[in-house]
Amino acid sequence: TADDDSDIDIAVFAPGVETWDFVQHVDTATRIQMKLDNDIELHFFPASALEHCEPASFAAYVKEHGIRVDTAAVLRVAEKEPKYGKPEGRT
Repeated sequence: TADDDSDIDIAVFAPGVETWDFVQHVDTATRIQMKLDNDIELHFFPASALEHCEPASFAAYVKEHGIRVDTAAVLRVAEKEPKYGKPEGRT
């Protein structure tokens, strides 16, 4: 349950993640958190998990209950643009 002290969980589905070692995970997460915010907790999944994942996995939970955010919206938030809602004409 979200409260004032909650972090923001972001699932990242990316090709090649399944081959990353610990250092690559930490390096990538650190670079992203430095650009965005330390209140962000990143969860990396292989891109293939968007189509094929174990039914009881966290990736499946994210797909079922998460909110999909496109890259453009994330970049607008990262750049602290005042308007980072849906682009004009999109639903």
